[in-house]
Amino acid sequence: MQIYSKTEIIEIAHKNINKILSDNKEPLLLNLLVEKLNNQLKDKFPIKKKCFTKHLKKYFGGTLNFLDEYINYGVIYKDNQIKIILIDNYDLSKRITLDSEWILI
Repeated sequence: MQIYSKTEIIEIAHKNINKILSDNKEPLLLNLLVEKLNNQLKDKFPIKKKCFTKHLKKYFGGTLNFLDEYINYGVIYKDNQIKIILIDNYDLSKRITLDSEWILI
């Protein structure tokens, strides 16, 4: 079994999440995004306990926390649902902040 670094997990996540969100023109429910991400990567992460989103949980505390850290993903909270959209015009490596909390200026 291959061990992936945090940097590799970030690269794999961005590449695959961007593809999933690009293929879906409408905002995608978070649980559907997680399902599609795990299904898309099941060959690289074949053991259920080690599905891809477990790595996001290990390094970021979960998929939603990962998405919240990068400005190219929009998170929509509406009607007790969480939907995710891709915001096209941003560099994938940019984060809102390096801190784990908001900074108001």
